[in-house]
Amino acid sequence: MIVWSIGRASLTVKMENCIVCGKELTALDIGAHKKFINRGSREYMCKTCLSEHLKVPEELLDQKIEHFRRQGCTLFSKNDLKVLDK
Repeated sequence: MIVWSIGRASLTVKMENCIVCGKELTALDIGAHKKFINRGSREYMCKTCLSEHLKVPEELLDQKIEHFRRQGCTLFSKNDLKVLDK
C-alpha cells in the first residue's frame, strides 16, 4: 500500500496483485483484464496468467492491446506503450 500526504490531505493507493500468481499488476494488466474478461472486475490477472486463461500467446494480447489503444480505448493509455516495447 502506498500513502501520499500533501499537507493535511492524504491519498492511499492499494497495489493490486494477480489473483492467480500474486505478481504486482501494472495499469496495462488491469486494462487487459477489463477488456478481455469483464470491465466491471475488481480482481485481476496479470497479462501472463490472462494469456494462459484465454489460451492465446502473450504476444497476441500485446497486438490486440496496441490495436485497441490506437482505436482510442481508454483502458490503455499512451504511457502503457512503454511496457509493450519491452
